[in-house]
This record gives sequence, C-alpha cells and structure tokens, in this order.
Amino acid sequence: MKNLFKIIVLLGIFSILIPGCGPSAFFIGPAVSGVIYWVNGEAHKYYEEDAEVVYRASKHALHELNIPITQDYMQDEKFYITAGEDNRFSLKIVREEQNNLSRLSIRINYIGDKDFAELIYKEVDDQLNIIYFDDQGDPTKRKNLRWR
Repeated sequence: MKNLFKIIVLLGIFSILIPGCGPSAFFIGPAVSGVIYWVNGEAHKYYEEDAEVVYRASKHALHELNIPITQDYMQDEKFYITAGEDNRFSLKIVREEQNNLSRLSIRINYIGDKDFAELIYKEVDDQLNIIYFDDQGDPTKRKNLRWR
C-alpha cells in the first residue's frame, strides 16, 4: 500500500514539474463529454450510419449553419471537408470496419471553437434525424440524396 502511495506521489510530482499538459494527459487519458470525445484538439463522434450518409449530413449541416465549404474530397475511402473562413474547421468521415459505424472527426484550427464544433455535431445529428420524401411522398434513402 505504501508503494502504491509513493508511485502516485511521484507521478503527481512528475506531471507538475514537466511543462505543458502532455504528461498529465498521458495518465488521465482523453476527456469525454457525452458521446463527443476530444484528443489533441480534435473532436470525435461515432454514428450508426454509413460514412456516405454522415458525409452528406455533414454537408447539409454546414450549409444550414451558413459555413462555407472550401474543400471537399474523398481519398482512401475517407471523406474530407474543409470549411469556414480561413479553413477554420476540417472534417473527416471514416467508415469503421465494425458494426457499420462511422466516425466524424472535427479538427479545430482556432482556440476557443469547441462550442462551435459541438454545434456542428448537433446540426449533423439533426440532419441525420430528418426523413426525406420523394415526389410521390415515399421516404427515400438518405445516401441517395443529391447535394443542393
């Protein structure tokens, strides 16, 4: 028991003496807020949707929030979107191999935009919950939607 206490005290001193938050982040791990978790200035959230559906919902969300898309491409089966003035946000949608999951990651290029990134996630959630209908009034598959 005394050895465990000594180790904890040494780790505490070690994390205080080394500048920055790197050492303490190593022991604490990523901060989790709800289902959005943050690692090194990048937010991650998982969706039970196909990556293409999350990609289209992300584009709709940015459009609804009046955030201009400056770059938009697909590479190695990953979708990339750069948006905002001065490329403020970078979005990456990755198809996970397990359980038909997709991960939407938002990289913030300016300090203090965490709330804005979470607003984008909320709008993507809202877009994923919308049911679209065709001209005959039948529900359509979201991945077949065309971008406006």
